[in-house]
Amino acid sequence: MWVENGWECPNPACDGGQPVGSGALEVHDGVAALMAAETFTAYRHQGIHTLLLQARLAAAVEAGCDLALVHTRPGAASQRNVLRAGFQLVYTDVTLAGPGPDARTRSTTQF
Repeated sequence: MWVENGWECPNPACDGGQPVGSGALEVHDGVAALMAAETFTAYRHQGIHTLLLQARLAAAVEAGCDLALVHTRPGAASQRNVLRAGFQLVYTDVTLAGPGPDARTRSTTQF
């Protein structure tokens, strides 16, 4: 794990010393934000994302956090993994875009 500017990046996901996935953890006032998790394509469907999730949650507990949050795309494998880990869906944030390169993006949140 390395720490830089308050960001902790545990990386237990290695195969023969080579990274196969990564994820970031930000800790602030007892709240852990898990983000930027990625499993390299050749290693998907082997539990790497779950391993990274567990490692970051353990690091958050060690840092004194009693609340954790994570953002995922609705319906993505990441969402299924975090729900299996015990997280609950709090809200859905949808980003809409029109056709073409000049389209504007707007976001609507449902609670």
